[in-house]
Amino acid sequence: MSAFPIPPTLGQLLLLAAAAYAAAALAARYRWQHQAAAIPSPAAGLAVTVLKPLYGAEPRLYENLRSFCVQDHPQFQLLFGLHAADDPALAVVERLRAEFPALDLGIVIDARVHGINLKVGNLINLLP
Repeated sequence: MSAFPIPPTLGQLLLLAAAAYAAAALAARYRWQHQAAAIPSPAAGLAVTVLKPLYGAEPRLYENLRSFCVQDHPQFQLLFGLHAADDPALAVVERLRAEFPALDLGIVIDARVHGINLKVGNLINLLP
């Protein structure tokens, strides 16, 4: 037996570093799980409004808009924006309102144009 300790090899040092990393990762995961469990779900009581600009009766418009009506969020409002009352998309929204009378489905018809992007302008008209 030698009076002087044998210095650790590179392999032993790497093994020690890997073990320390694994321990730190497990501790971080434990902390994260317990913090996440203490935070309530943001959807639990949060009402949202979905702004949906429309123009024309594109193919499958009814099915696409209906998917918003059957979403799983507990409390939501759908606002549909149109530039004109004679837009064919209005009939689709009215059909949805008849099918889902308990939902908060609003229609905003506003011909104002804000800039050159009509879709963004339609969204701006929905904000008030």
